[in-house]
Amino acid sequence: MKKLIYLEDAIKAIMDLPDCPNGYSDTYDKARVIGVLEDVPSAQPEQQTRCAHCKRYDLHNHRCKWWNHGVSNVDWCSYSERRTDEH
Repeated sequence: MKKLIYLEDAIKAIMDLPDCPNGYSDTYDKARVIGVLEDVPSAQPEQQTRCAHCKRYDLHNHRCKWWNHGVSNVDWCSYSERRTDEH
């Protein structure tokens, strides 16, 4: 199972590790580990737009104009597009 992490948090966790007790180690090189993490392609999760902020949400009737049915303001779907006017 893949797990998304924040690069900055991972680097901080590595930097917070104690130094190698004998002062050196081929297997315990913080800079090497950080370099490897920085080279990993990042995954950008899609931002969810809740119905209440979607341009297809009818604020007065609480209906989705795309699906033509009632929705709550916390529902969301893959067709959502954020309103720019934010009324």
